[in-house]
Amino acid sequence: MRGIILAFSDIGTSARIRDALMRNGLAVRGIARDGAAALRLALLQDGGGVVLCGPVLSDMTAPILFSNLTEDFDMLVLTTGAETDMGEYQKEGLYRISLPVLSEDLAFYTSALLETRQFPGIGNPGAGTGTPSVPKDVFSEKPARTPEERRLIETAKLLLMRKERMSEAEAHRYLQKESMIKGIKMSELAGQLLRDS
Repeated sequence: MRGIILAFSDIGTSARIRDALMRNGLAVRGIARDGAAALRLALLQDGGGVVLCGPVLSDMTAPILFSNLTEDFDMLVLTTGAETDMGEYQKEGLYRISLPVLSEDLAFYTSALLETRQFPGIGNPGAGTGTPSVPKDVFSEKPARTPEERRLIETAKLLLMRKERMSEAEAHRYLQKESMIKGIKMSELAGQLLRDS
């Protein structure tokens, strides 16, 4: 059965990503701090899977790690978008996504790679290998906020505007930023703020 391996030099990053994936129903099979440890975990993983990592680990780059994995593994590299040489990422099964990314989106892409071995938004096989830019229609598959979620967010914004003297835009940005840092939905964070006030 295909599984997920996280490979990040910072163990805190791995823990946050693991927690975000687990909240969205995906189990992580192993966490590695360098490429060599990720390769050892991959050898133990029966049936392949997906390796999530940053562009550079302490002992190798993501493309080098990918070239040492067996063919039944795909790789999703989380980049800041500042990397200049994207030529190394032009390989089938090696994908990248630019940060910041919502935890729900990361779980969606990871799940799609686990189940179908195809990155969402790639239309014709063979033409979309490498580093796809994710089209906006991929996000249409995510459900819209419910009226209750919208109400929670609006109420939390009003609370922040009143207590912290923020503008509506500042309150919205605050909720967005904190929800991304904590890896939870904005509506969940809004509910927490309202309960704590």
